[in-house]
Order: sequence, then C-alpha cells, then structure tokens
Amino acid sequence: MLLLALAGVALSGYLLANHYGIGSGICSINPTIDCDKVNTSPYSEILGIPVALIGMLGFVAIFVVGYLGRFYPDTWVGERYGLLLVLLALVGAVFATYLTYIELFVILAICPFCVASFGVDLGILALAAVWLR
Repeated sequence: MLLLALAGVALSGYLLANHYGIGSGICSINPTIDCDKVNTSPYSEILGIPVALIGMLGFVAIFVVGYLGRFYPDTWVGERYGLLLVLLALVGAVFATYLTYIELFVILAICPFCVASFGVDLGILALAAVWLR
C-alpha cells in the first residue's frame, strides 16, 4: 500500500512537471497518445489548481494514513485507517474515472501516465477494501 502511494506521488509529480511545461512529455507519441495534450487541456485544472497536484496530495494523504495505521495503530487515524484508506481511494478512483472519461471522449487523447496513476488508485482501493474486511 505504501509503495503504491509513493508510486502515485511519483506519477503525479511527473504529470505536475509536465503540466507546467518542465520538459516535454515522454509519452507524447502521436495525436492519440499524448500527455502534453491532456496535461495542457482546459480539463487539466480545477479552479486553477492542476489535477496532478490534487492527485499528488491525495496520494500523500493515502501514504500518511497508511503509515500511521501501520506503525502507530493506537492513534485515532491508526484505529480507523482501513476505513479512511477505502474512502480516500474511492474518492480518488471516482475522480480518476471522470478524468479518464474526459481523456477518451472529450480530449480524444490518452496519457499513459494518467492511466498508470488510475491503475495505482485502483490497486490501493482493492488493497484497502481487503484490509477493511
């Protein structure tokens, strides 16, 4: 879980750098597979905040909750970490589903790093759901 959260932070960090034009997207291969097109579209921000930053903060929150739950189980977060992880991962998965829809049907381009981030989110959700049982 913690490693998946760190992978999500790394992916989101790359996407955030790409959003701000720090280097060209290594996955801008053609008009259909194009990180630059996705990360500079009007849908790449919500109220001026890059969605990559929102994702990064979500993955950081998942890491912190997972860490506290694992290493400090007697804290308030530690006692409820399974439920908190499911809620955070569920919100992230719903948000990522919406963004993937926008990629496929509005922007008409796919960002492989965004899809990988979605996969990390689903992996975290699956693990959190198993732990909650």
